[in-house]
Amino acid sequence: VPPRDPDANPNLIDLTDHYTAALSETWPTGFPGNNLASLPSGIHVLAGVEFDLRGVIQLSGLTLGDRRFPESRKGIRFDRICRRLHFLHASVFGSSTDQAVEIGRYTIHYRAGPEQAIPIVYSKDVHDWFRITEVKDAMIAWTGLNRATAVRGLSIRLFKSSWTNPRPETPIETIDFVSAMANPA
Repeated sequence: VPPRDPDANPNLIDLTDHYTAALSETWPTGFPGNNLASLPSGIHVLAGVEFDLRGVIQLSGLTLGDRRFPESRKGIRFDRICRRLHFLHASVFGSSTDQAVEIGRYTIHYRAGPEQAIPIVYSKDVHDWFRITEVKDAMIAWTGLNRATAVRGLSIRLFKSSWTNPRPETPIETIDFVSAMANPA
C-alpha cells in the first residue's frame, strides 16, 4: 500500500493501519488477477466526492473462504465533527437471493452520547463488485476491469453511499466496520 500523500485533505480518513489488501493484490483467492489494480491510486474524485484510494478493507463473510480477512476493523480514528460521511464500497459473492440483506455495518462512536449504527444493505447500498446484475438503488461510483472479469466479459464496480450525521455538532472519535457474516462479504 503506498504511503498517504502528506498534502491529503485532513477530511479524508486515514485508513492506512486498517487495509487488508493492496489495490493490486489478488483476492479472493482462486481468481487470478482479481483485484482493483485498474482503480487509480491516490486522491481522486469519484461520484462527486474526494477519496484517498490506496488499499482495501475486505471483511469476511459466509461465502468468502479466505480466512485472512477479519470479521471487523474497529477503532478507526476519526477525531472530528462532520455533517456527512461518504463510503466507497462493494461486496463479493452477492446474488439476487441477498436482496435487502444487511451484510455489515459502520458504527459511529461519538465523544459523548450514544453510538450510531449505519447498516450496509445489499442492493440498497452495495452490490457485488462483479457486474453480474443491473443496479437499481445503489450509486455506482467507479467501474473498471481486471483480468478475472475481462475473461468472463464482465467488469468491476464500486459504490458510493452517504450518511447524514444526526449530531453534526458532536465530535466523532472512532468508526467500526463490522461484517454481518452474510453470504456477501
